[in-house]
Amino acid sequence: MSEEKQDNDDLEQALTEVEQSLAELRQRYNKIKQDQERKTELLQKKQDLKEQEKEDHIKTQLKHIQEEIEQIELNLESSLITWRSFQEPFWQAVRFLGLGIVMGWLLQLIVDS
Repeated sequence: MSEEKQDNDDLEQALTEVEQSLAELRQRYNKIKQDQERKTELLQKKQDLKEQEKEDHIKTQLKHIQEEIEQIELNLESSLITWRSFQEPFWQAVRFLGLGIVMGWLLQLIVDS
C-alpha cells in the first residue's frame, strides 16, 4: 500500500508541476501577444507621424515610439529565452564533459603504465 501511495503522491506532484508550467506558459504567451499588438499599434502610429514629420514635437514622439518599439522587441526576444530552456542541455554538457575528462584521465593512466 505504501508504494501505491508513493506513486499517487509522485503523480500528483508531477501534475502540479505541469499545471504550474502551463500557467507560466500562458502568462508568457499573453505577454507576447500584448507586446505584438502594442508593436503593431506603435508601428502604425509611427507611420502616421512620419507623414506629418514637419513639427519638432512630432520628431520627439517618433523617437519615443522608436525607443518603445525597440524595448518591446527586446522583451519579445528575451521572453522566449529562459533558464529552463537551457537547463537540460546545460547539465547534459556538464555531465558529458565531466565524463570525457574522467575517461581521458583513465586512458592517460593506462597509456602511461
